[in-house]
Parts: sequence; C-alpha cells; structure tokens
Amino acid sequence: MDDFDAKPDETIHRITPTGKLLYVVPSCEDNALSDTACLVQDMRHYWQGLRRNASVPFRAQVTREDMAGMLDHAFLIERLAPGMARFRLVGQHLMDLMGMELRGMPFCSLMNRDSRKTICHLTETVFRAPQIAEMRITSPATHNCPEISGPLLLLPLKSDLDDVSRALGCLVTKGGIGSAPRRFDLQGTKLDPIIPGAEILQPWALTDPVSG
Repeated sequence: MDDFDAKPDETIHRITPTGKLLYVVPSCEDNALSDTACLVQDMRHYWQGLRRNASVPFRAQVTREDMAGMLDHAFLIERLAPGMARFRLVGQHLMDLMGMELRGMPFCSLMNRDSRKTICHLTETVFRAPQIAEMRITSPATHNCPEISGPLLLLPLKSDLDDVSRALGCLVTKGGIGSAPRRFDLQGTKLDPIIPGAEILQPWALTDPVSG
C-alpha cells in the first residue's frame, strides 16, 4: 500500500491472490447499503479478519495485495506522542481531496481548525484503549466547491514493538471535490470496543495533556 454477482442473502468471500481466505462478509449488492457504507464495512471486516485470539492486528499484516478495492480510500497513521499522529501511507482519494502529498503530515491537518483538538483526542483513544472510532465529517460548500461528507474510520494496529501505535484508516466521501484542499468539520462520532462489552474510553477521560 505505498500510495495507497451475489444475492442479498448471500455472502462474499474475500480471498488473496495466493488463495488465502481473509474474511466472509454479507453482500454489499444489497440496496440497503450505499457504496460508501460498503467500503467502510469491507475495511472493518478486513481488519477483523487479521485478528488472532481477539488481539489487535500488527501493521505488518496489512498488505496492499489483500486490500484490492479499498486501497484508494485507505491510509495508515502513526502515533508520535499523546494526541499527535502523522500520516505514513495515504490512498489516492485522500490525496485528491487535499491536493498534495500527505505522508509525514499531521493527521489533524485533514480537519478545519475548530475540529483539530477534538480529532486529536479521539485518535488518542483509538491507540490507548484500544478501540475503533468511526466519525462523520463534512467539508462545507464554498463559492467554487460543493459540500462533501462521509465516514472516517480508524482501526488500531500494533507496531513491530508490540505497542498500539499505528492505525488503519478509511475515508470515503460523496460529491465532487471541487478545488483542493478540502478540509473537514467533525459532525459525529461512534466509538466501539474491540472486545464486545468492554468499556469505551471517552476522549474527555484522558488524564494527560493532548496536543491539537
């Protein structure tokens, strides 16, 4: 990832080019799900398929060959310090939205100023809990740009040092991009534990200073 005909009741098997079964998901051909929701669902199921004994997957398990169809909307971020994360790898969709190469840039640079501190706190909970964050973001319309919106998903990953300091992300927007860069406002967030029934770490519960 260096850049980054089923019936409704049937399932789709995601298989790598080497024949390895990764995961089985309900068909997104069902009209109940939009293309946007399908991509986010596929990313969740891909991440889930990498887990062993309910643990957080390792970054090294994520390969471009296994992510066909999701690469353009995928990205990887790295935790540098509390509340500070940067882009490591970025898919084409995000680069088109921002109109620039994003590797090495702060993850919060995706957002408008008023939303940056909040997303820094939310990202920190993904690493620290660890847990899953799915956000709804919107870029307001301007005189030469239509409004665009969509889901932003963050899924925790371990580094080679066995610490949760990486995250696999997915961003899917609907609408024409217009003039880049497009920055976003945070409209809503849903936090999910990686183990059903586990306690959610709320951003306001963080006890040490978080940058933003």
